[in-house]
Amino acid sequence: MSANQPGRPPDPIVSSRFRVDFGSKLTGAFTDVQLASSDAGKVEYKFADAGKQGYSVQPGQKAPATITLKRGLSNDTSAWKWHQEVLNGQIASARTPGTIFVVGPDGSTPLISFHVENAWPTKVDFSALGAGSAAAGVETITLVCENFYRE
Repeated sequence: MSANQPGRPPDPIVSSRFRVDFGSKLTGAFTDVQLASSDAGKVEYKFADAGKQGYSVQPGQKAPATITLKRGLSNDTSAWKWHQEVLNGQIASARTPGTIFVVGPDGSTPLISFHVENAWPTKVDFSALGAGSAAAGVETITLVCENFYRE
């Protein structure tokens, strides 16, 4: 069945093809990207009026978005250096914009873009090392950002 037939929903985008770009701070190949969620929170207001109970739900505080990136452990120290900026109190220079692209079958045409504003690494984690292990080492980078939106 053709994807262009009337009434047929569009094919879902394959999530295994993506590209991460945080400029000079962090770029390259990643095995996993856990995208941020958008959470406005909620404030519940309960009241009683003339013997009847009621409630109202309103938007609450916006929660900061968190993004988790995983890649094979290598000699690339860009994430560690970026994290060191934060630990050394250089938060103004550490904050950076970035984009996560979900790309098409050709590996380069962006189908969806997730834009991140003022991101910085809160944590860099390394997988356990073991003499009897045959598994590849993994570096996990946790970012927090001030704004996250999809195009």
